Amino acid sequence: MAHQSKSWRNLAAGVLLITISIGVSFVIGEIVLRTFFPTKYFDAFTATNVVDSTKIWAPPANTTNMFRHPDTGKPIPLVRNNLGIRAKRDILANDLERSVNLAFFGDSATANIRLIAPHTFSEVLNHLLNGSSEKFEVLNFGVDGYGPAQSYVRYRELDGDIRKQLKRVVYLLYENDLQDLLEHKLASLDETGRIVIVPKFPHIPEFLRGVTRLHMTYLIVDAANRIAGIRAAFENSEGETPEARQQSNQYYKSSLALLNAVLIQWQGDVEAAGGKFYVAVYPKRSLNSLREGLDSRLTAVDMHAFFSDVLPDYRHAMIQFKNDGHWNETGNLVASLMFYDLFGADFGLPQFGEQELLARLGAYYRSIPDGWTPGRVGKLRFDDASGRSN
Repeated sequence: MAHQSKSWRNLAAGVLLITISIGVSFVIGEIVLRTFFPTKYFDAFTATNVVDSTKIWAPPANTTNMFRHPDTGKPIPLVRNNLGIRAKRDILANDLERSVNLAFFGDSATANIRLIAPHTFSEVLNHLLNGSSEKFEVLNFGVDGYGPAQSYVRYRELDGDIRKQLKRVVYLLYENDLQDLLEHKLASLDETGRIVIVPKFPHIPEFLRGVTRLHMTYLIVDAANRIAGIRAAFENSEGETPEARQQSNQYYKSSLALLNAVLIQWQGDVEAAGGKFYVAVYPKRSLNSLREGLDSRLTAVDMHAFFSDVLPDYRHAMIQFKNDGHWNETGNLVASLMFYDLFGADFGLPQFGEQELLARLGAYYRSIPDGWTPGRVGKLRFDDASGRSN
């Protein structure tokens, strides 16, 4: 009997020792990731969004969170209204009846929560559009980490009266969207090739939400996705085997078919509500082949061509943060100019001469108490007596 009791004590001691070892290793791993790889596994939605049983996570309405600029470290207030979008005032359907409304959907490239609101392309665009006699309202529904299916569900969940007031809907297509479609598993194709949206319960239950703030959580999720072959299939590597290339091609073809199906159905919904749908392809040269793979029925916007025209010898490094892969203030400014050209042609708006454009935008940026001004942006040179920064 004494021998049995001793065995149980040894077993308990062994389990305790293993548990402590795992816990210490986890703490050390968390410290290493946060110290040496601070942005590697930082997902913004873990700090600002809530668990959602339809879209996995969602932006909470009527909240305020804080972020920091990736390069300057300055605090950035993230204020969300009743629609969960970045705006200080609530927006109701009857508010939109008096304006021409443009809506943007997408992931972190659309949301731009790493910039103060006035520097985001949607706010700069709003300023430019409202220089005409007509009233415009630009609504940014972007959410960090969203894939095409989540963005589509976000549109579909809007109040029907609000959807009817959206004259233009733009989905900003980013490079990881194909991967997100397969990882999130919100959308699939039935036997007829039609899109099926299946609500997906959250990866992390509400009562375990605390672990979504840990970098180690995403290291584990990343490892699981690599084992499943999804993430690795979308990453280029030297010396890949014919089998790996074949798997990558299969993933690409299946996800591209799924992407087109989601966007075509979304376009049909927008048109049924009286609007027009665009797919704007993020300005990276590597995305040109993806743009060419979009269904011909979709209206695709080649952002790379516009950026290359405005910025001589354009490459993405010219418009991204030094410490983060997202586009910076300059990238958002050029994007606003592109969308103004797009919608200006749609609505017959006046085309600004270069001097008028520089004056309007120069005054706009100088009115922002942030200190950043455009300076010289490719062919455009902004006159700023208060100083310049790029």
